[in-house]
Amino acid sequence: MTSETKKYIELTDVLAFRFRCTREKCGAELTLPLRSNFSKDHSVDKCPNCGADWLLISNGSGGGSSNSPLLERIAESIKQLLEWPGRFKLTVEIKPDPKDAK
Repeated sequence: MTSETKKYIELTDVLAFRFRCTREKCGAELTLPLRSNFSKDHSVDKCPNCGADWLLISNGSGGGSSNSPLLERIAESIKQLLEWPGRFKLTVEIKPDPKDAK
């Protein structure tokens, strides 16, 4: 017999975005609440510790463009869905923890 368990979270459970630097020997973390203005409050274009590009898309000549506005639109969309007067509950399926697969 095979059993499968799926995990879901409600949008009301989403409190913040957490960034963790994947650069070797860094691992710095930054957590920003959904209400943050990511462009103004805390720049997430680069790691605050080592300077690795996070949301900054480099154009190779020392400049680039930021994806912070995209993150702000995602946060705003979540807030709007939470305020939507429709009679539904939206959940997001998340991948299972590898430790749970036995």
